Amino acid sequence: MNHHRALIFKAVAVLVLVWGVVFAVRSMAASKKVTADRLDLEVRALRFEDWSEQSGSVAEAERREEGIRRIASMVNRLDFKERQRNRENRSNEEFFRRLNPREKNLFVDLTIVESMGKFMEALDQM
Repeated sequence: MNHHRALIFKAVAVLVLVWGVVFAVRSMAASKKVTADRLDLEVRALRFEDWSEQSGSVAEAERREEGIRRIASMVNRLDFKERQRNRENRSNEEFFRRLNPREKNLFVDLTIVESMGKFMEALDQM
């Protein structure tokens, strides 16, 4: 009888451990997921000055390009539903307006070209 209880206790302990690992992995994956809200927070944290008319220092231009690449990467990782939310809340339009023409071209190249590539791959699979 004690042997059965010990076996049941071990089985329950293993199940609890497995579910704990599953919960931890799901939590980590959820924290890495890009959402429209997370993208909005990242854009606000950049605090870009308005360079639509002129540019600043070389060091600032490099910092901005790094930020643009990070934002573009996040945009490319948005799923369809989050892309729609991002488009609807329109909060990132101010970010785009503050970019100079070279930066706007970079952002469009990094996002639109990537999106079109994914779209073409999806069509090819059909």
